[in-house]
Amino acid sequence: MRKRKIMFWLLPTLIVVLFLLFLSVFNLLPILWMVFTSLKIPSDVYHVPIKFLPTRFSLWNYRTVLFGSEFSGTTMPKYLFNGLVISSSTVLLSVIMGLLAGYSFTRYSFPGKDKMLNYILYTTALPRVIIILPLYILMVKARLQGTYLGLVFVYLVVTLPISVWFFISFFRTIPRELDEAARIDGCTTLQLLWKVVVPLVRPGIFATVMYSFVQAWNEYLLALVFSSSRTAPATVGLVGYLGETGVHWGPLMAASCIMTVPTVFLFTAFGKYLAKGLVAGAVKG
Repeated sequence: MRKRKIMFWLLPTLIVVLFLLFLSVFNLLPILWMVFTSLKIPSDVYHVPIKFLPTRFSLWNYRTVLFGSEFSGTTMPKYLFNGLVISSSTVLLSVIMGLLAGYSFTRYSFPGKDKMLNYILYTTALPRVIIILPLYILMVKARLQGTYLGLVFVYLVVTLPISVWFFISFFRTIPRELDEAARIDGCTTLQLLWKVVVPLVRPGIFATVMYSFVQAWNEYLLALVFSSSRTAPATVGLVGYLGETGVHWGPLMAASCIMTVPTVFLFTAFGKYLAKGLVAGAVKG
């Protein structure tokens, strides 16, 4: 009888564990497929029946992506460089502007503040297809179409609204008494931000950096429309492996693996700050 009671309590736990294990394997399978395909020689990539594991591990696809082959050169390093420049610039502006806007919305009262907050939130719900045409007209008139600066401004349309709301949540956890004490000690507004506020919202800054970078680094639709051959990021460069005669799966998977390196590095190095930042922003102090 006692064993039956134990099994009755353990069975739901076992089901949950098996279900989570299944989800983990299901989510990891495409990533493993990408990695193993990038390490295959061409004959293994197109082998019938399909082989999950390569018969011989090779870095030929990575050499082709980074240095070209004996038949053609490569432009992927330029695309990767463009993506890093554009994404890093987007992150920098998104964090600075989001921090200043979030502090202003939580510390000052001004006409139309609630409506502005609602408008900022509504922009996150708009499909990107809707905003492409007006953004394209603005970029053409400003002569920023196909430039790094134009792409950064376009990416900010996607990342900045969420960054503002992130910082609003973080600043709401900081008591106003700290601001008042700092001003009594003679701090200016910039000194208050740099010496008092920024150290307290450091987890939130890391969370915003990671969110903004991932959004900018993985953006494809806006990059395809607003970039040129000179400024196209890596997401657009991947399309180059879709040739007229078929898909070059080996180099495509190798380039995709290379593209995951910055994101994996960010989550490995600053993942703990992401969890802290999201928890801090979710609880109002």
